[in-house]
Amino acid sequence: MTGFAVRRGPDRAFWTLTAILLLAALLRLPGTLWELPGPEHQYSYHPDELPVLGAASKLDPLRGQLNPRFYNYGTLQLYLLWFPMQLAETPKGFSYGFAVLVCRLVTAAMGVATVALCWAAGRRLAGPAGAAVAGLFAAVAPLHVQHSQFVTVDVPSGMWVAAALLATVSGRPALAGFLAGLAAATKYTAGAVIAAPLTAAILERDGAAGKRGALICGAAAAGFLLGCPGAALYPQDFLRDFLFEVHHARTGHGLVFLETGPGWLYHILHSLLPGLGWPLLSLAAASLFLTIRSRDRRLWPVAAFAGVFFLILSMGQVRFARYTVPLVPAFAMLAGAAAAGTPVRMKLAGAALALGGTHAALLNTAFLQPDPRTQAASWIRTNVPAGSSVGLVSPPWFYTPPLSREFGRLREDMRIRAAQEVVDYRILVARPDWNPALLDERPDVVIVSSYESFDRERLGERDYRKFVDRLTKEYRTAAEFGGDPPVRAFSLVAHLPHDMQYPSPRIIVYERADRARSGP
Repeated sequence: MTGFAVRRGPDRAFWTLTAILLLAALLRLPGTLWELPGPEHQYSYHPDELPVLGAASKLDPLRGQLNPRFYNYGTLQLYLLWFPMQLAETPKGFSYGFAVLVCRLVTAAMGVATVALCWAAGRRLAGPAGAAVAGLFAAVAPLHVQHSQFVTVDVPSGMWVAAALLATVSGRPALAGFLAGLAAATKYTAGAVIAAPLTAAILERDGAAGKRGALICGAAAAGFLLGCPGAALYPQDFLRDFLFEVHHARTGHGLVFLETGPGWLYHILHSLLPGLGWPLLSLAAASLFLTIRSRDRRLWPVAAFAGVFFLILSMGQVRFARYTVPLVPAFAMLAGAAAAGTPVRMKLAGAALALGGTHAALLNTAFLQPDPRTQAASWIRTNVPAGSSVGLVSPPWFYTPPLSREFGRLREDMRIRAAQEVVDYRILVARPDWNPALLDERPDVVIVSSYESFDRERLGERDYRKFVDRLTKEYRTAAEFGGDPPVRAFSLVAHLPHDMQYPSPRIIVYERADRARSGP
């Protein structure tokens, strides 16, 4: 018949994208249910979720309350979280556990959106094959998968970075600048993605680079002020926290990154290697090398952002693995463009992506079993008689088994007070940390977490050595919980980095030797 249009169903690209997004979502859902606050512990075991949600709860955008009085990060994500947090208001009051759940789902959704943006950029750069590789890279990148399941700003800032890079390769400089401003309004360092459209403007070589650069910077400023209006409305609050973060980045994070060598090398070996695994990191490195050699100027702005952003990270003394999350979209796009060049490259990329997906799935197993802290608290309540003394080598926090529901509070003095108010056990807290005098009080059991011991052991700290020498003579290991999931074959490192251990710290319960012989 003629005169009638023939309707066509979705093409192969649609189904490919659907399958990739479904995979991304399935990988990003298990951790959204991980140890939600409830009867055993009032706060999340992730130390950054409480400050983010606490700041968001101070807002009321519909009534003009735009100041969270918290500018350690940009405020865009806080505004976005305020809306789903309203679902946690119940007739019985605010449900913090439900708020954590819905806000984790927001992060997971933004992680999946990042995958879609990478797919779109890969398609524009290298067609369907490039789209598939770029989308899959972002979908299975282990660090991105894990941190898409927490209420933090790293994955959301990575989404805005991906959007800015897509706008750049699509030839929309003003939009790219605006999105770069939104990225900075989510996490300040993510604003480095403005390097991509500025590089593209310079590469045009048409004499209008200055005008185009001014347009990009103006759009970025507008995006930043839209997402973080406090920079203009509440400059005193903004500068207080912003300058604190600058100082923090310059001076370090206690013992955690002390004496860890050059920043660039640390991030390669202890952020990117465990965060991506050697298969995906090799794919990213090969793609970056091919991009540098390439004459395709469309790729150079993406590589320029990766270089500028990595340089910024390398200069800091605070070196969490999650800080590298915004690099994932750039690596994904470059991998898509590089792999689509030849069938051999596609096969090698496919193998790397399959191994990366296996790595991510194994990393997720930490979410699928009872948390080590919960297990340790249950073991103590079952095996240590009520009224016994329990020694802590430092004030309790997110890494401590929840013998009190209040151990996750932000202020240390409140956590110490919570330890003093525990009814069924007598909690003894070493002051200062790892003070051997704690053992003079002969606690019945002593609890040690890897978060308390790892860096002191690495640095050979004197009080730590003295404490451990006595502990091993006077106590025996009664129970041990947690530890890294089985990803060593992919990460190659002896221990996952600090912020990849949040779901799986190692908890050891030591029992006094004479008590162990005599029994409970």
